[in-house]
Amino acid sequence: MIDSSDEPESFAAALASLDTSDALAGRLSATYDHARALNLRVFPGLPAFENSDVVEVSAETLDLADLVALAAELGIRLLYVEAERFSVGDLPRLDDEDELDQDELGKVRCEAAKFDGHVIRLEVGFVHDRVWHVWNDGAPAAATLDAATSWVAGKGRFQTRQEDDGEELTSEERLQLLQILLANQDFRAAPNRSRRVQIARQLPETTALTDRGFPSARGAWHVIDEACEQADTAQQEKARELRGRLPELASLLREQEDYRAARTAAMRKRVAEEFLPGHSDGYPVPAAIRDELVALARTSPSSAQRDSAGLF
Repeated sequence: MIDSSDEPESFAAALASLDTSDALAGRLSATYDHARALNLRVFPGLPAFENSDVVEVSAETLDLADLVALAAELGIRLLYVEAERFSVGDLPRLDDEDELDQDELGKVRCEAAKFDGHVIRLEVGFVHDRVWHVWNDGAPAAATLDAATSWVAGKGRFQTRQEDDGEELTSEERLQLLQILLANQDFRAAPNRSRRVQIARQLPETTALTDRGFPSARGAWHVIDEACEQADTAQQEKARELRGRLPELASLLREQEDYRAARTAAMRKRVAEEFLPGHSDGYPVPAAIRDELVALARTSPSSAQRDSAGLF
C-alpha cells in the first residue's frame, strides 16, 4: 500500500502495477444472478448500522455465494447490496493553469482513469433475528486510489470540483437511454445481468454519452444499472405470467407445425424454446416453465390421439 506521504509518481507506479480488471463488478453481477435464482429480492444500498448488532465477515472468511445461499436457507427475502465505484472525476483538480497538473498529477490521473467506473468496494448483507450479517471486500486498487486522492486533496493549491470535463446527463437523456436499453432485443434476451451490462456498454447510444466526459459517463452507468433492475423485474413478472397461461400456451404450441413434426423430446424442447420468447416480450424463460409446457402439450387429449393414431 502507498500512503499519503509518497510522491505522485509513486502513486502512478503503484496503480500501473495493479490488475485493471473489474473483478468486483463480476461478483456484483453474479450476486444479482444468484439472488434471482434463489428468489431473493435485492435492495441497492445498505443503511447506517446505528444502534444495530452487526456481524461482519470478509471475502477471506466466507465466499459471497455461500452468504447468498445462507440467506435463502434462512428464509430471508431481501438482500442488501452496496457497490462503491471509483470516479476519476473525484480526483481534485488545480485551481490555476494545468501546467502543474500535467507535471505532478497527470501521471496519477492517467493511471487512475483505467479504474474509472470500477467497483472498488462491495458489501452484501441481510437481517436475521434483528442482527445484520454483512460480507465485504475491496479491490486491490482501492487503498492506493484513496491515498492518491487524499494526497492531492491535502495540497492547498488544489480544489475538488463537482464537475469534470463534459456535462451531466439531462433527465430527458436519462429517460431516452433507459427506453432504448429496455427496448433492445439483445438486452432483453440476455441470460444474465453481466451480459446485459456488456450489451448496454457497446450500444452506440451509450458510447455517445460516455465519450462526453466523466459526469455524462457516470449518469450513463446509473441508467444501465436501473435498466438492468427493471429488466430483472420484468423477466420475473413475465415468468409468473407465463406459468399462469400454460394451458393456453400448450394449446398454441400444439398448433405449431415444427412442434407437430418433432419426434424427440429434445426437438420438442427446442421448438418450445423458440416459441416462448414471442410470449415473454423477448425475456428469457426458465427451463422449468419450458419443460412444464412441453409436458402439458404432450399429455393433452389431441396429442394422445395423434400418438395413438401413429401406432396403426
